[in-house]
Amino acid sequence: MANPEIPEGHGEIDWDPSSQRKTPPDADAGKHSSSDDKILRYPQSALTPFQNLVCASILSKPLSHKLGLRTIQTLLNPPFSLRTWKDLDEAGFEGRRKVMWEARTQHKEKTASLLGDLCQGVKDLCGEDEKDLSELSGVRDQVKDLKDPKEAQDKVVDTLTDIKGIGPGGAAIFLRRAQIDWQEVFPFADDRSLKAAMQFKLIKEGEGAKELADTVQGDRKKYVRLVDTLVGLELEKKVDEALKAAGV
Repeated sequence: MANPEIPEGHGEIDWDPSSQRKTPPDADAGKHSSSDDKILRYPQSALTPFQNLVCASILSKPLSHKLGLRTIQTLLNPPFSLRTWKDLDEAGFEGRRKVMWEARTQHKEKTASLLGDLCQGVKDLCGEDEKDLSELSGVRDQVKDLKDPKEAQDKVVDTLTDIKGIGPGGAAIFLRRAQIDWQEVFPFADDRSLKAAMQFKLIKEGEGAKELADTVQGDRKKYVRLVDTLVGLELEKKVDEALKAAGV
């Protein structure tokens, strides 16, 4: 229920008033890989910090949950497989635009442009080393010595929102996933996941991420899966159905 199958698109209309080019890109624009690449799915697959930031950027846009997931699935998988900073940068605007058309998403041109801005912003923060770009080392280095998770979370948000197109919402989506690798920001939960957690009686009113993490004995992997599930149920409007199935 929380992570539904992603249906193929059926020509959704791009309502973005700032979009300029409405014609489809060239047939081969952006195509990068063979069909042999392992399929990546959000949020089920383990992703790099850079990939998680790209996903967070897309999911923070005014799209339906399923449309956002379909855009991510199209971007990360064959025939495009734009999985690294270099892949996304070298695809150029036309390559990224092609992904958006193939995903049949909304705000195609604007999203393609913002992903280019994201590449530039990450490069400004992390330099040009491929590993540093993949791991977002320039962001994590700023929180490695911080002992208070809330202070570390706030620092990550402040840093990421300097990137054009990444707002507090996108930074929060990133933190949900980044905490599986970045212990400094663990535990993190946004209002949406905490609301669902209270409905499932996992935590009480007034409690937060720490108490929610206690329900899985502080296991980061289990915690991230739990938070992803809670958020997915909220976004898919399946909380009541899940509560009934769970007998809560």
